[in-house]
Amino acid sequence: WRVRSHLREGLQHLTAALVNAGAMSDMHLRAEGLALAGEISSLLGDHLSAKPLLEESTELFEAAGDLQGTSTAFSSLGHVMLHLGDPVQAQFLYEQCLVMRRKLDNPVMVALSLSSLADLALHTGDLERAEAL
Repeated sequence: WRVRSHLREGLQHLTAALVNAGAMSDMHLRAEGLALAGEISSLLGDHLSAKPLLEESTELFEAAGDLQGTSTAFSSLGHVMLHLGDPVQAQFLYEQCLVMRRKLDNPVMVALSLSSLADLALHTGDLERAEAL
């Protein structure tokens, strides 16, 4: 959907699948679907709709003990919170994401987390912190 710029279509299919599945027993699959629906909503600029989707996916990933999924959902939720005008919450989420990704020992994902924190610092006018990151 992303590659072919069919985000709205993808979101419609995901939303239908999530509604039809209800409270599906596969918590991890639901978390993945919610996270993807939240990311697509965010890409479409609908951050208000993305927020609850990403919050629920975060809860499910945490309950499943999925550190990678939780870190990705935290990163996406941080992006949403920044766009909703809450840089303090965005920073908290980005920092938690960074801690998780360091535990996972994934240098690429750590670099992405540091980049998110640097972007946030630029957004808030903290050039020194942005440069240090």
